[in-house]
Amino acid sequence: MKIVFTAINKSEDSLIDSRFGRASVLVVYDEDTKTKEFISNDESEGMSQGAGLQTAQKVLKINPDMIIIANAIGYKTLDVIKQTDIKVYIGAIDMTIDEAYKAFKNNKLKLQN
Repeated sequence: MKIVFTAINKSEDSLIDSRFGRASVLVVYDEDTKTKEFISNDESEGMSQGAGLQTAQKVLKINPDMIIIANAIGYKTLDVIKQTDIKVYIGAIDMTIDEAYKAFKNNKLKLQN
């Protein structure tokens, strides 16, 4: 299973970025291989609008099983993601990537509908 997290930097102990569209980094965690890939999302930070949709397109190319983030994704972006089988889990506030993963495994995160 592949999981995408938003992160504030490319560090193993990075905190989850509270934003989706303007998240600094996307972290792809592969549960099968236990590896993390850090993907820069810098181009979206300077956008005046459409950052969520651009980030969603980037995530769709990764084709993860789920996204784990701190706050809810905006409705326009969520509509795009809902056209796939990707699930969005929210509530990873002030957590590191590893803490957010553990929170998901312990059913502490909420599925965004």
